[in-house]
Amino acid sequence: LRQMKEDSKVESNRLISHHASMMKDIRRDYAEEIQANRNIREDITQFQRHTDDFCQELADAVKSESRRIDAIHRELVQDMDEIQKRRRKDRAAIETDLKDTRRQVNMEREISQEVRRQVNMER
Repeated sequence: LRQMKEDSKVESNRLISHHASMMKDIRRDYAEEIQANRNIREDITQFQRHTDDFCQELADAVKSESRRIDAIHRELVQDMDEIQKRRRKDRAAIETDLKDTRRQVNMEREISQEVRRQVNMER
């Protein structure tokens, strides 16, 4: 009976030791899993922060380019308006010059016809 008690005690101790070792391994695995989850969470947070920063930089760049393009557009519209005004002014000047030239040509024609008549009359 003593041997049986001793065997039982040895077996109980062995089982207790085995369970303690298993619990130690489970706790270690659980702690490693928790640490891995923390690391993943930190990586995700860092990635999100970098993504947010990049998106903000990109939004700022888009706003800056938009303002630059708007300024260029305004300049182009202004330049086109000025060219259109100059074109109208030049056209009006050309038309005035053309009218003056026609008038002068008509006057020269009339004078020439008058001179011909006089020359024809004298003959």
